Amino acid sequence: MSTTQTRTPEATRVVVHVRPRPRMRDEDGLRYGAAHVGLVAAALTAGATGMPGPMSFGLIAATTLLGARRLGALWRVGIAVAGWAIWTGFLHHTLGQLTFADPDLVRLAALVAVAIACSLLRPGRWDRLGG
Repeated sequence: MSTTQTRTPEATRVVVHVRPRPRMRDEDGLRYGAAHVGLVAAALTAGATGMPGPMSFGLIAATTLLGARRLGALWRVGIAVAGWAIWTGFLHHTLGQLTFADPDLVRLAALVAVAIACSLLRPGRWDRLGG
């Protein structure tokens, strides 16, 4: 924090102005990037262990939930779309092929709903997880 003191004409009163400096981890862009790193790590883990489809989708959904927990609404939707694209393109299909079949769109809607549901969680409980 940076502080400045202002003296008033009466010498008995001092006004202190406190301006908190933002921390780097409070930047949405940095959190968004960290959430992407988490999604890629989850996808690599699922691919390396040969997880079945529903289990790997659950891992991506949980990673999306944790990654989106302290982001704004549009950032959350971005993380959800990225999680869907990573899962659909690399774990469900191969070589980054994205399809918009009905089941794929249902999974996209589910991930977006999970990401938006983060705003309904009480912030105090989730902040203890390292945020």
